[in-house]
Amino acid sequence: LAGLAAYGLDNIFTRRRSFGIAILILVIALIIPTNLMILLGGIQAVQEKKESIFLTRDEIRGLAWLEDNTEEQALILASPQIGLYIPAYTGRRVFYGHPYETAGALQMEGLVNEFFSAADGGRSASAIQGADYLFFGNRERRLGERALDSDLELVYESGDVQIFEFK
Repeated sequence: LAGLAAYGLDNIFTRRRSFGIAILILVIALIIPTNLMILLGGIQAVQEKKESIFLTRDEIRGLAWLEDNTEEQALILASPQIGLYIPAYTGRRVFYGHPYETAGALQMEGLVNEFFSAADGGRSASAIQGADYLFFGNRERRLGERALDSDLELVYESGDVQIFEFK
């Protein structure tokens, strides 16, 4: 596509130089606001300390523990927000991570949210089938008042973050 665009612009410049310059100015004028919006959006998110782009120290320590103490093929159950970070920071698999990189993303996100919102301790068996570890921090707590099951063994704790292993 870029090659065709370059070929088309070359033809325009060769045949009608003034028209080509006008198109070039228009393209640049349209590109600059897009880049500014992205840059200013990032600056605004940092200034507002949006939780979606920051991890707490406890979360970073928990991710480091997962990387150092779990097998590469370990499957981690975490909230959708932390599920975005686990593969990037640890190389481990998650039930739900990035919406475009998770197979059956809508269904998996629903199952994960259902798991964390089950206040009675009952679980959706399909949501945790095959899970090796449960990452449990403030983001998971906000999804609901989940009572932790007896088949979970606490293997790591730092501040607000707990990591459990499924027995």
